[in-house]
Amino acid sequence: MMCSMSQMIWQSAYDTMKNGVCLLSPDGTVLRCNSSMAALVEKPRESIVGAKCFDVVQCGLERIENCPAVCMLRTEGEGNMTLPNCGGKYWVAVNRLFDDDGTLAGFLHVLTDSENATSLADTDGNQASHLKAAQAAHDFRNLVQGIMGHADLAMLAHEDAEVTQECIKQIRTAAAWAAEVAEDLLSDIQGVKPLALPLNVSFLVDQVVPTFKLRVQGNTELTSELAEVPNVFGDATQIRRMVLNLLVNAMDAVPDSGGKIKVTTSLVECNSTFLNETLWGVGLPEGFYVAVEIHDTGCGMNGETLSKAFKPFFTTKGPSRGVGMAVVQKVVQRHRGTLHATSELGKGTILQVFLPVADQ
Repeated sequence: MMCSMSQMIWQSAYDTMKNGVCLLSPDGTVLRCNSSMAALVEKPRESIVGAKCFDVVQCGLERIENCPAVCMLRTEGEGNMTLPNCGGKYWVAVNRLFDDDGTLAGFLHVLTDSENATSLADTDGNQASHLKAAQAAHDFRNLVQGIMGHADLAMLAHEDAEVTQECIKQIRTAAAWAAEVAEDLLSDIQGVKPLALPLNVSFLVDQVVPTFKLRVQGNTELTSELAEVPNVFGDATQIRRMVLNLLVNAMDAVPDSGGKIKVTTSLVECNSTFLNETLWGVGLPEGFYVAVEIHDTGCGMNGETLSKAFKPFFTTKGPSRGVGMAVVQKVVQRHRGTLHATSELGKGTILQVFLPVADQ
């Protein structure tokens, strides 16, 4: 019964998303899909689950060499492509999913109707859409793993009503954020600018940390120290994505033997000398900024690796696809902020994001 409850929670959560989403086994068999996926490929869900992905999306063609899953297994890059189906086209982004021991467990596919992606018509737009689709798939993967983790815990603790209710709450939260990611992707492709609203960054960080905690493995300790800070102008969905990707990056850096990850927020006064030393601070005004700091005791980076860390698809990690830090850069720059990074091999990394205070 708890297994069916977990499946019901998964289905109801993902049916809220406008992008097509499906989970595949390593051989390409569809394990689950949402209603948007069924609508995109114009097939009933019952005929999709259990079928091969290439039968569902490519109308019976065999898996082709430029299939995104095949490309992903063959290279370190993200798997993306445009697929024809029923007279239309679908932009597909793929991420790998791994078991705790690092074994490939399957794939996460995110499909977008490319009629909404007008930028696909030219080469530069095509490259940009590659990155947008990859970033969306990357964030979906992070949220999927959070949802699955809390669903599993709810099954194990089904006799403890308080724990079960908290797990369901976190599942609903992660699903709602996944729906926001889909909306953000569509708005980005269509050129719609997000609304800039006054936001409390400490509050947003405090939302992300509990949802992320089940992702923290082994002896790794995740703590937070959040200050009372003034508002910034921004988009809540994007700032949560930024924080989530910073946490994923920190967790990936911590060894299997364990370590520490600490998240802090504070109010900082930045002068031009300091801002000019940050990654994107040249030309930013002096004044007060809300700082979000992620400190991990992971493997650290040398200068060369640190200089490449924010390039799309650059990665030094196996399962990671090198997209998360590009998401961070996009969000920070959209909010007229900057980032300061310090790292030392064998000791860890400190990433500090600075977002300008709203009332100055």
